[in-house]
Amino acid sequence: TLPLRSESHGQSELGVLVVNVVKRTEPKASQLVWPPASTSPAQLFGVAASPGWELCALPQPDPAARRIEFLGDSDSAAFGNEAPASTLSLRGMLAMRIRYQNISNSWCHMLARMLGAEASVVAWSGVGCHTNAVMCGEPVLEEYFLRAVARDDSEAARHTDFGAEAAWRPQLVVIVVGGNDLYGGKTPPSEEEFVERYVRLLRLMRLTRLIRALPELVTLLHGIIVAFR
Repeated sequence: TLPLRSESHGQSELGVLVVNVVKRTEPKASQLVWPPASTSPAQLFGVAASPGWELCALPQPDPAARRIEFLGDSDSAAFGNEAPASTLSLRGMLAMRIRYQNISNSWCHMLARMLGAEASVVAWSGVGCHTNAVMCGEPVLEEYFLRAVARDDSEAARHTDFGAEAAWRPQLVVIVVGGNDLYGGKTPPSEEEFVERYVRLLRLMRLTRLIRALPELVTLLHGIIVAFR
């Protein structure tokens, strides 16, 4: 978020614009289509204001502001969410190109805007809780989350302050994953394997985000288990 103030308005609120910079697509992805399509990590090297405008400081947001974190697969990553209407077929799926992906118009961001909340989305197309879809790599959602919050063995993790005031902590975590485990083109995990990995993911959320377990999570997990039967 970049706050800009117009010199012609001085300190007036009418002269302040807030520019939000959002990467529409996933950090890195490839799609086997013609012509080939791929995305790569974005780098912001600097910001230059137009003549008559300057960067300004805004008051720090209320620490009690609403924050929601979303974890999931392509449904949460908004893959193809702005593609033209298509049929449920191979041709229809191939029409969902990366260029149609826009996380700003995902259901995650729309829900956050409706609730006046700040959103964090950790989602990758093809990812699973235990098993990823075909040609979607080996790291599962748990590993991607650890990378996102710098809790893995990376250099960034060794230089990150995880004090209570420093960490971004949501009041609510929404997890939508499992479709690729069952229908991603590979042999699905057993019920025991899937439940064990899902419970481990939930425990990781409580450990890293310091959130309380809600009774609804038990109902949600039960609904997922029923899908295996």
